[in-house]
Amino acid sequence: MIKDHFQRLEDGLSNQNSLFNLSGWIEKHTSLEMRPYSYEGREYQRDVIDHPAHELYVVKCAQVGLSEIFARWSLAAATTQENFTIITTFPNSTDAELFSKSRLEPVIQGSKRIRDKISSKVNSVELRQFGDNSFIYTRGTRSETGALSVPADLL
Repeated sequence: MIKDHFQRLEDGLSNQNSLFNLSGWIEKHTSLEMRPYSYEGREYQRDVIDHPAHELYVVKCAQVGLSEIFARWSLAAATTQENFTIITTFPNSTDAELFSKSRLEPVIQGSKRIRDKISSKVNSVELRQFGDNSFIYTRGTRSETGALSVPADLL
């Protein structure tokens, strides 16, 4: 418990919680297959995560890990930023649910830091709350109202 407290203080003092510098936080606080997450062999992922642009368009081919790092970046941002809302949209609600269960949930379960920030009251495949006021929406948008009326910092 004291170690966690000191880690939060260190993170705050070193400004590791900037939206444009979350690759290190992801390595430090998330895992993949029971090992700390690593960019080895996919160093370009760090560049995408830490890019300082407010709008970033990435064209990707399949199997390069972009969905994986987007899931990790979203969780890192929601965990470290106050009053930050993310909407992840998919063509339909089934796709949204699959992403939530297969991409977000394993990262959450593998990170004590993320699990500690998730609200026990608002935690479903469609909506998760982190701390007092940060959220991740995962929605299908086939209907006309799928992504309406939700103010967001990241789409």
